[in-house]
Amino acid sequence: MSACIDRLKPGDTVECKGPFGDFEYQTGGTLVIKNIAHQVSRFTMIAGGSGITGIYPILRSAHKDGIKCHVVDCNKTEVDILMRQELDGYKEVSHCLSRPTNGWKGRSGYISKALIGPVHDGFLLCCGPTGMMESVLKIAEIVGWDIKKQVIFL
Repeated sequence: MSACIDRLKPGDTVECKGPFGDFEYQTGGTLVIKNIAHQVSRFTMIAGGSGITGIYPILRSAHKDGIKCHVVDCNKTEVDILMRQELDGYKEVSHCLSRPTNGWKGRSGYISKALIGPVHDGFLLCCGPTGMMESVLKIAEIVGWDIKKQVIFL
């Protein structure tokens, strides 16, 4: 998706649809999944590239509601980080680069148990490229997340 957006020129037309799906974060820490409301106290959020655009509105709302969030924004290089200024305003967000430059002081590498963090009673949200989401699913299962009840792919 990011590569397609990079090729757009001023005046190009983009058609957007949505939102679609069975997931909605409402104010006050209420998460509705398939028309069933859940009270949420905590989120772990993993974003890859342009997938941050699916994660950010939830982070912003959850932060206002006092919901604990752990967010990992994964990108290839520092230049690829979308919405950097907005994201860096949240202490809950850390960046992880798969191709860091020599001066990079943040996390580097690929999806791992350490990046996802420990299982908790909240939800794990993931939005990004297919390969990254498959890796998150495998690791989440190994670590002990309840895939059917706690893991949501946006």
